[in-house]
Amino acid sequence: MKVRVRFEGREREMEVREGTTVEELLERLGYDRESVLVRKGKKLVVEEEELSEGDELEIIRVVTGG
Repeated sequence: MKVRVRFEGREREMEVREGTTVEELLERLGYDRESVLVRKGKKLVVEEEELSEGDELEIIRVVTGG
């Protein structure tokens, strides 16, 4: 199945297997799950969320500092 992923102005369509979770997708893309949030539509999603055909995800980098 295909999902669309956006990050820092770039967008790509990816083929993933059914049952793939947000956490597995982040690992596949090489993102540290502690430093990003994932939004599906207008809702933040948890790492355990399973992806569905046609999902549009946005990976948001978390910026910290003081």
